[in-house]
Amino acid sequence: IQSNEFTVSVGAYAKLQAILPGEIAAPGTASGVTGTSTPRKVGEAFLFTINAVDNWFNIISSVNGDQITGTSTDLNIVFNPLSGVLSNGTFSFTSTIFQTHGYQTITVIDTNNSFQATSSEVLVLDSNLALDHLTIAPTSISLVAGNTQQFAVTAYNIYNQAITGVDYIWAVTNPTAGSINQSGLFTASTAGTYPQVIKVVGTKNTASSTVYADVVVTSPPVSGGGGGGGIVYTYQLNLTKSASPSISTILMPGNIITYTLSYKNTGNAQLTEVTVKDTVPTGTTYVANSGGVLSDKIVTFNIGTLAADIAGSVSFHVKVNTPEEVNYVINKATIKSAQTVLQESNQLSHGVDPYTFTKTAKDLNGEQLLSGDIILYTLTITNIGVVPTTNIVITDNVPTNTTYVVGSITGTGANASNKNQLKWNVGSLSVNQSVDLTFKVTVNASLSEGVNISNQGSLTSDQLLTKSSSNVGTGGVTVIKIGKATTTEPVKPEPVKPEPGGGFVEIKPVIKPEVVAPKETVVTPEPEVVAPKETVVTPEPEVVAPKETVVTPEPEVVALKDINKKPVLKAVFTPTQTTVQAVMKVAEAINEIRENPVVKAVNKKVITPIATSGAAVGVLPLLPYLGSLNVLQFFLLSFLSMFGVNKRKPWGVVYDSQTQKPIALAVVRMFDKNTFHLMETRVTDRKGRFGFLVQIGNYYITITKPNYVFPSQTVKGKVDGKYQDVYYGENISIQNKEDIIRINVPIDSIAKLKEEKGKGILSIAHYFLVKINTPLLITGIVLALVAAFITPNTHNALVVIIYSFLLYLKKLIIKEERKPWGKIFDIQTKKPLSLVIVQIYKKGYATPKETQITDHTGRFGFLPEQGEYYIVVEKEGYSPWKGENIKVGEEGFVAMDINLINKTNHLT
Repeated sequence: IQSNEFTVSVGAYAKLQAILPGEIAAPGTASGVTGTSTPRKVGEAFLFTINAVDNWFNIISSVNGDQITGTSTDLNIVFNPLSGVLSNGTFSFTSTIFQTHGYQTITVIDTNNSFQATSSEVLVLDSNLALDHLTIAPTSISLVAGNTQQFAVTAYNIYNQAITGVDYIWAVTNPTAGSINQSGLFTASTAGTYPQVIKVVGTKNTASSTVYADVVVTSPPVSGGGGGGGIVYTYQLNLTKSASPSISTILMPGNIITYTLSYKNTGNAQLTEVTVKDTVPTGTTYVANSGGVLSDKIVTFNIGTLAADIAGSVSFHVKVNTPEEVNYVINKATIKSAQTVLQESNQLSHGVDPYTFTKTAKDLNGEQLLSGDIILYTLTITNIGVVPTTNIVITDNVPTNTTYVVGSITGTGANASNKNQLKWNVGSLSVNQSVDLTFKVTVNASLSEGVNISNQGSLTSDQLLTKSSSNVGTGGVTVIKIGKATTTEPVKPEPVKPEPGGGFVEIKPVIKPEVVAPKETVVTPEPEVVAPKETVVTPEPEVVAPKETVVTPEPEVVALKDINKKPVLKAVFTPTQTTVQAVMKVAEAINEIRENPVVKAVNKKVITPIATSGAAVGVLPLLPYLGSLNVLQFFLLSFLSMFGVNKRKPWGVVYDSQTQKPIALAVVRMFDKNTFHLMETRVTDRKGRFGFLVQIGNYYITITKPNYVFPSQTVKGKVDGKYQDVYYGENISIQNKEDIIRINVPIDSIAKLKEEKGKGILSIAHYFLVKINTPLLITGIVLALVAAFITPNTHNALVVIIYSFLLYLKKLIIKEERKPWGKIFDIQTKKPLSLVIVQIYKKGYATPKETQITDHTGRFGFLPEQGEYYIVVEKEGYSPWKGENIKVGEEGFVAMDINLINKTNHLT
């Protein structure tokens, strides 16, 4: 028997599929591919294909326009293009791998719906990394006899990648020109022109290469007249950077910044090979052909020869990326010549987008939206910038298919004189200050099911031109949809209050929807209702009691601000004869239980041994000198950690999951969970430490380290030996501005991961101890108290004391932990200062170990190695501050509060 023909359609879009060269898509199979990825050579480009598929790996050709972005487990994989869009369910990257060897994987993300796919491993073969050519800097130089010049050489392979392990031999082809040492330092001697006089030969294995540089040596100038003596020539450059708009302006995505670099030869001698360079700031894009030559995000201006006391300027434009990627656009430039060393300009910093501007829509009938319903719109504006914002004006057009409810507008500066466009003159907002603005509309009659009512507010201020509101949760325009009509009944119209800003007052009937009381809510007839602030009380109001609240007839209703106050109950207890007799009966019953032979036997053979065993387990870690030292130390750490004895550090640590040793030089990246934007990058120190200063939001973290895998596949649970809060890549929710990211991240060594099949008996024992901590403590205390009650003797009292000691120890250990940051304040206003430059120096050194810029709450923090340091704090308009003799211990950090003096206020 043969069935009729039928058609099998593809399923819904369920995931992404990654196809490497050598692999073939195979729908209907377990893995979705056949074949094995072919090994790739370093520097060799290859095609990498992404497919949108269903659960059976069938390609969904109807998927179009979804944004695809590539990432990788290694910094040395480059994608071209960096991102693209799906067309007919597929898209291809051109990928190039620059790591020298090993296995690598590639990951792609569909940013429209968060689907993610990771490729199989591709073996990267060691390409021919032999020496190919050398470069020398400078290539030519003019020197006064007796002066010196440092030359530098770099070796490259055939892929134009810099390589190491090259031996160099420096020489001069004409000794008359001068001499050079084996570090490349040349000393000029006799005046003359010497082409290709500097020679350096590089050798690696059997390959070698040679490069040359030209030198012109001039005689030292001598002053005229009979006074004798020579003229002393000075070589000096100055570079100043400015921006339009100025740094006091807050930028918005899409804004253009014009950087102007002003230079001057402030010496008394001519300079040659003058070059100005400026790196395109993070979070911006260079505007094509706006000035200079762009290469690898560096804009270069070749000034050439610059005579003494001559000045000039160059400029270029950048555009702030959309959406915004950083909170601040920070930038500085450099200048150098053949006669001078590299010098930096002043640093500029612009804040980006100072507001969050959200809008919500709520149908006040609590169910589906119908004609005649009232919609409550709420606009919330928060200043998240670094300075107070001024002259804020909000406008909002009344949505199509609705009518403004007269008298419903609330908020600072509300004005409803125009019934079609509402307006709020909010004025100023200080940093982190928020304001809520509301109004109501009535849905017009006879609207069909499915009609969208859309709306978006607009914000302007002195700090930006315009910003539109964003719907909470979905972003963009706020939309609410008409549902299916149900039976309603007319009710009395709402009372009208005076209209802010003037205007005609109009009364319109409204529709009262069917009201369903919340679960566990008792509504009583006609209670006295006191409305909260800014609430209009209407005749015969609809009264909804709060959840789990019972409203009794004629209750005393308290204003909302007093609702959390608890009544004080007073009672006087006078014992009666009946009460005394009852207490005596209870005491007799308890005594009978204690003297019962069965109870005594159970207590002696069951309860007392169990309680004692629990106490023994608690005491065991306190006796490390008994038995096997390693095993007892393990149980000591496990037991104390399960009771919270390990004090949590105010930083995170990346560590080897097998050895539990910290890992240095691991790259830690923090991403925004909602946008997938890279927020910040840290590199662990020699103790594996890292830390981030974060704002309220949701984040996730990735770890990159050659020959290691993240997340760990061998560690389970939130505690791993001495490490707590173990992290595996899940969401990190920051709900308070004082919260910190304090996680410990195990990563697996690839070599050890393939060798080890299990964790061993000690790890299993530790996991078991951690799991039973709470039941063990509670059960032990209860049994110990029962045993002591039934049989009050020294043994049982000692067990109770041991458990009490463990409780006291746990309470003693859990203390308030210091935050891993300090803050910079204005000494007079006591307000935190943003955009302050904080630099930490090792004692005895003039180069900073690290530089940070404070955020809008004035925070900074360093995790330096053990040693002695000093800090320099600078902000325009304030006196510099220097803190010396800062001693950092083995696991210390630098975080202190610092007060700066405002120069202007101080002078006045």
